[in-house]
Amino acid sequence: MITINKFIQHAFVFIIGLVLGWIIKGKSLNLIFTIFLPALVTLIAVYLGAKYAFDLQENKEKEKKKRKNIVSGNLAIFNISIMLDKLISYQRQVLNPERDNPTNFIGMPPTLNTFDKNISFNIEALSFLLGTSHRNLLGELSTEESRYKTAIGAIDARSRLHVDEIQPALERSQFVQGGNYTLADIENALGNRLFVSLQQATISVFENVDPTIISLQEVGDSLRQAMSELYPTETVLGVEITSSQENK
Repeated sequence: MITINKFIQHAFVFIIGLVLGWIIKGKSLNLIFTIFLPALVTLIAVYLGAKYAFDLQENKEKEKKKRKNIVSGNLAIFNISIMLDKLISYQRQVLNPERDNPTNFIGMPPTLNTFDKNISFNIEALSFLLGTSHRNLLGELSTEESRYKTAIGAIDARSRLHVDEIQPALERSQFVQGGNYTLADIENALGNRLFVSLQQATISVFENVDPTIISLQEVGDSLRQAMSELYPTETVLGVEITSSQENK
């Protein structure tokens, strides 16, 4: 399209120059008005038509790209909402009731296959942020995806340990669920290896879930604000959380 515009511009200059030359040389004005003026009008019409078509196509492409960016941004915010909802639900139902219990590593129930391990951010689709002042959000989103997967990995690792090794060991020692047992009783029943492994696995869950909830909320709010700033007249999702939160 740029080539056509340049060609038309050069042709326009050529015709104007030719007409001026004819005038200077005293050529017939009738010839100018019957031949070159219609040609000039036609050329102008072609130029304006080509420019209109180009602008129309360009505006369509811009609108299409804008819509794609809005969908990508809203989808990322939606995924953050899903991550937060799952983690906050786990925090409320599993972590908080046992948070201050010294034997929480035994009291916290295992939870296998309760998290979506495939949830992720399409960083390529969000690459439009690189051309804005919010470019750092791409790195932050990538970090949050890793933190989320690390958190649910810690939950799953502890749950597998609890199901595969801890529960059989407690059953062999005839432990009763809800019984009043000391740390020494639990260590004697499990043995030192399992006792320490379960404690460490439980600490890892707390250390990953709690801060990930906070950082996900912060990045989600930042992304929402960025999208609202870039597209102020469009609908941008907020970070919606259906689970009630009880941070301590």
